[in-house]
Parts: sequence; C-alpha cells; structure tokens
Amino acid sequence: MTLLQAIPVYAHTAEATLIGSAFLAEVDGRPFVLTAAHVPLGEHPTSDWSRYAARLNLMAGDGRVGLDLFTSGELREPLFGFLPGPVPGPIADILWWSLEGQGAALEALRAMYVMHVVPPSFATSGFAAVHGYPGSAGTENWPTLRSSVGWSLSFDSPEMLTAQIDAGAGFSGGPVVAGDGTLIGMLIGRDDERDLAQIVPSTVIHAVVRDWQPRYRLGIIANSPN
Repeated sequence: MTLLQAIPVYAHTAEATLIGSAFLAEVDGRPFVLTAAHVPLGEHPTSDWSRYAARLNLMAGDGRVGLDLFTSGELREPLFGFLPGPVPGPIADILWWSLEGQGAALEALRAMYVMHVVPPSFATSGFAAVHGYPGSAGTENWPTLRSSVGWSLSFDSPEMLTAQIDAGAGFSGGPVVAGDGTLIGMLIGRDDERDLAQIVPSTVIHAVVRDWQPRYRLGIIANSPN
C-alpha cells in the first residue's frame, strides 16, 4: 500500500463543517500531527478558544482519529501546541499535537500516511509540491488527495516562505515537499496580492515543536466511525 502524504481533516462548529489537511511529523524522534490553526476555526487564528471546534477529526480508513482540542470544563485549556503572536489575541497559523504514548491512534495513522521527518535546516530549491484535500465536505470528490507543483520557492522572512503554487482552500495544513521527499514546510494560505502560496518553513516547525511538552493528556478517539 502506498502511504499518503497528507491527512484529510474536518471539524464541526455551530455554523459549518470545516475541512483542511494535516500531516504526520517526526521532530527529533517524537511523533506529532500538524495542521493550520485556522482549519478548526474557519477564520484568522486567535487565542479566543471559545470560537474553535471541540475536536479535530483525522480520517483513517473506514474510521477516524478524533483529537480533542481542549480540556473539559469551563477553563477549556488547549491540548495542542501553538505559537502566540506578539500581542494577545492573534496566534501563528500552526497547531500541533503530540502522539507520544498514543499507540492505537499512531498505529492507525502510520498505516495510511507518511511520517514526514522535520529537518532543522534545509536549502531552498526551485521545486516544491503541496499535498492536501481541496473541495467541500460531504461532496463525492472529498476527500481525494491532490498535489500541486510549484516553483520559485523563496524566503519572505525567516518565518515565512512563498512559492508559485496553485493551492486553494482545503490545502491548508498540508505538507510542502521537495523533489527528494524532504519536508519544506506547511502550507497555510495565499498572498492574493502577489498570487503566491504562503508556507511555514520546516525550520520554524522544528524550532517551536521540538521542546514542547503537553500540560495535559490528549483525549483521542481512535478508529471510531466517522
């Protein structure tokens, strides 16, 4: 069986069913799931946790792996890692969950999806491909893995890459991979004015995830019906 590069994900809010992409990542030998922070929110990322869905569902064969986003009760503390912005409120468009000690969920996901090793550094190249699940939830063409190839990969800043990749809604949270299979980063959206895809580079992912330790045990529902 050929392993898939990206994971289709969805979340339910009071207003809509939100869809996007995620991927498995190994950071210094530790397993994680990563996605864009706006995927379980449906808008620009914020630390107003009341606006988020309660769970992110990762599709795995005939079932799903459900990741709780918050602790139960009034406090609603996040069970994921995130990168706060320079001022209270906005956060960076990246979330991650540790899969350490989550044997059944990790086994179910690794049986279907590539575990991308996150390098602490890399040399940009002219070629990149993003993998993800564009479309609309509930339609017959979703989830179908799509790949979009692009060029002109360059750093806008140490925290952001851009590339000429045609990747619309649904690709958010998907991995961007070089021709040799090296993880370049995670797609989070588009700069519409310049018509460029925006990518969180693997260097940032490695730096913010490697030393993160969860404060609470993650609630996971593994291989449950969708």
